[in-house]
Amino acid sequence: MFALKNVNSLMMMRLNTKYLLKNRFFCSVQQDPNYIFTTAYCHFRQENYSKTLEKLNQIQAGNSTDLNYLKLLAKAYIQQTEYEKGLKTLEKIIQIQPGDIETNILIMEILEQLEDDVDDQIDKIQQRIIEHNQEDEGQIVAFALMSLMEEDQINMIPNILANTSSFQNEANRFLAYTILKDIYIRSNQIDAGIKMLEEAKQNCPSHLKDIYFELARFYNLKGDQQKELEALENCLEQNQDQFDVLVELGYLYFTKGNVEKSQEYLKKAEQIENSHCKKFFYEAKMLQVQNKLDEAQKLLEKCLEFDVANLSPLVYNQIGVIYLQKGDIAKAQEIFFKALEINNEEAQIYFNIAVSYNLSKNIEQAINYYEKGLVLQPKNSSAILQKGILQIKQKYYKEAIDTFINALKEAPENTDFLYNLAKVYKLTYDKSKAMELCKKVLSINPNHKEATDLLNSYKNN
Repeated sequence: MFALKNVNSLMMMRLNTKYLLKNRFFCSVQQDPNYIFTTAYCHFRQENYSKTLEKLNQIQAGNSTDLNYLKLLAKAYIQQTEYEKGLKTLEKIIQIQPGDIETNILIMEILEQLEDDVDDQIDKIQQRIIEHNQEDEGQIVAFALMSLMEEDQINMIPNILANTSSFQNEANRFLAYTILKDIYIRSNQIDAGIKMLEEAKQNCPSHLKDIYFELARFYNLKGDQQKELEALENCLEQNQDQFDVLVELGYLYFTKGNVEKSQEYLKKAEQIENSHCKKFFYEAKMLQVQNKLDEAQKLLEKCLEFDVANLSPLVYNQIGVIYLQKGDIAKAQEIFFKALEINNEEAQIYFNIAVSYNLSKNIEQAINYYEKGLVLQPKNSSAILQKGILQIKQKYYKEAIDTFINALKEAPENTDFLYNLAKVYKLTYDKSKAMELCKKVLSINPNHKEATDLLNSYKNN
């Protein structure tokens, strides 16, 4: 019994010693700056920012120039909304590494939180980034890409990429032009985008196919069908086996009345892919133009067999339009809502639902769906016009005035907007504004009959 008791005591002594040694080692590790920094980083990842700062402050003395330490400290301060401390920490990094992109962006974000008028300071920071990275094209393009992700930084991208044409690497040049192209589309700067792509043709000879395709897109947005055709033809010269380009050309030539040329391109497309949804889709649209509605509907239904994920919302939308053309409003609405279930971010579907409600005399819902579509496509002049006209019809005169005044900020010479605004002013007995607007309409289009009649109605009284 005694022997057993002693054995147990010896075992306990060994275990206690092992435990003490382990803890002594652990206590030693806990004081190691690298361990503390790693712990602080883990707290940061777990969004425990106060604990992050507590740990970082334990190793502050020996890390005043360590970039990783300073960056984590600054980010923790920012998350705790201690912006002044965050800014001071970031400025220490800038003294060590003036061109660091992430740090400069964080400084801009803090300045926007602390002050109202920071445009000049932000311009200087942007310039600092460009100056310190001008020999590193990759960094400049990376900075532009990072800015593209932030809505409030998009406006500075053209300045960041101002020297794109002088980049030595063609891949960097093309990526920069691609970023700029997205900016011009977002901001509706169509002419600026076309000018930039014309420059890209000279500076990115290896990417002509993509550049011509984007040029066609810009000319489409501008409404210049002839230039769009030329760009697509040039795109096709770079590679004859582009199914999408062949189909687009086929459809464009059809809309211009050149059926022979249209069929030529569609046959070429068919040789590449004879069961493609997009081909059927365009052929169906052509049949619709010819008022062959049943044939068009069959082709559209065939489309759904091939491409449910991509084009199906547009296909359903087009089938809905056919039902509208046939006068079956209830069926059209059913199809439109089916399209909306698949993709609720397609503005044209909302606009077509609005048309269907208008046809069924449900004006309130028609206005509602025009507004929903305009959230996605705020510059659609046709939808804006129809919404305004319906507001007049419902005697929502204040809302109609707001609709047309806001629309005229973007399109000051749109005679439809001007005339309908004049019409509202007549209905609200504002004679001087109504007459002034009619005169403006006639200065743009002297043959505008409705504006002439409205103006004469005042002169005859």
